[in-house]
Amino acid sequence: MNFILHSTEETLDAVLDVISKKEKGVYLRFGDGDIALASGISELYQSINEKLFGLMRESVNLRGKNVIKTLPLHCKEWDTLEDGMCPGNHENNSEWCENIINSFLNISDVPENEFYSTVALSHQAIQNPTKTISFLREIGPKVKYFIGNENIPKEILDILFNENVIHIKTPSRDSFSKFDQIYTNFMEKVADDDEYSVVVTSMGCTGRAMQKKIWDRYDNFFLFDFGSLMDSLCGWETRVWMEVTNFDKSKFLEDLKK
Repeated sequence: MNFILHSTEETLDAVLDVISKKEKGVYLRFGDGDIALASGISELYQSINEKLFGLMRESVNLRGKNVIKTLPLHCKEWDTLEDGMCPGNHENNSEWCENIINSFLNISDVPENEFYSTVALSHQAIQNPTKTISFLREIGPKVKYFIGNENIPKEILDILFNENVIHIKTPSRDSFSKFDQIYTNFMEKVADDDEYSVVVTSMGCTGRAMQKKIWDRYDNFFLFDFGSLMDSLCGWETRVWMEVTNFDKSKFLEDLKK
């Protein structure tokens, strides 16, 4: 396949560069579930419907300055593996990766060949926690709104971001069922707020639809999807990489607090 995949470190650096300039931007994490939904197929945690289908296709086709799109293309055969990646920890075979990128390009209106890493935050947290902690300390004070799982403890958000972050709560499953209510709640919270800040989402595949909706209306946010590292920090073993790597969430959070 002829494409560029930026490393996990390059991905975090790209996000920081946009935020440091206080520019509008978005970090879109497209995985197999997102591609399924954008293809009209339900995935494990989210059933498909016509409205979600449309928004997911629009998010795949989102273009503009500082649109950072990702795909899970870490593969030994394609020389895109990083140190520490292995089966169960972000490594996929070439057939699986080829299916993902071809499915993405079939949905995309314009051919694309440059992608960033879907697992930037979680992999760097394992391989280079100092880098990840530095990243979180940089964006944390700028995070004003967090749209995510209603069960995430406030103390976790306080450590990751800041004590004043506004948590707009979403269902733990099938969050699209409350999509309009969540978006209305967000609009109410940001009313008359024209300051630049970071909006973090952690609501599964529906997060990409929410990012697209916010992108269309507002120009003063960077939209960052946190990914599965949030589940691990909350003690929810939802991904194989958490078991494979024996990630020490307690030590990570303690180091972040120092």
